[in-house]
Amino acid sequence: MAGKGAYTKGYRSERRVIRDFGRCGYQCMRSAGSHGPFDIIAWNSSALVFIQVKAGGDLSPAELEILRAIPTPPHSRKLIIRFRDRVAMPDVTEV
Repeated sequence: MAGKGAYTKGYRSERRVIRDFGRCGYQCMRSAGSHGPFDIIAWNSSALVFIQVKAGGDLSPAELEILRAIPTPPHSRKLIIRFRDRVAMPDVTEV
């Protein structure tokens, strides 16, 4: 059942990101179960953000390079938001 616990932890982290971006005026879409490169796409009238959420683990250098290589629209952003155990604020890295 370790897989289910990891899924729940990741799901909660994604919901937190959606809630926080929503409070800042963004609309959000979660790509549940897609195993795509980004977990959440957030947008408002002036910004488009592609978000990879990590709930504990790090991205490997190869995974990071894949995210960097994915074409996105001009002026959009690609973020990795990483939640660490027992740390209140997540790490945010722009790719």
